[in-house]
Amino acid sequence: MKLKLSFILICAVIALSGCETLKQIKAENDQKLLNLAKESCSKYGFAESTDSFANCVQKEINEIKNRSAIESASKNVNDK
Repeated sequence: MKLKLSFILICAVIALSGCETLKQIKAENDQKLLNLAKESCSKYGFAESTDSFANCVQKEINEIKNRSAIESASKNVNDK
């Protein structure tokens, strides 16, 4: 009985630690995406801390996500 409980607890700890890793990966990817969008908007000539810059960043993030979704869908269609 103790062995079964120990096994369940170990499995729970492993499962939960995996969730944290996924959260970290998502946070890192989100930060990379934000940095890429900010870099692009700066190159376009927008000044940081302005509404125009914020709008540009939002549009860039949406464009990157849309391109990624299209590429992923295209890859799935080609794999079939």
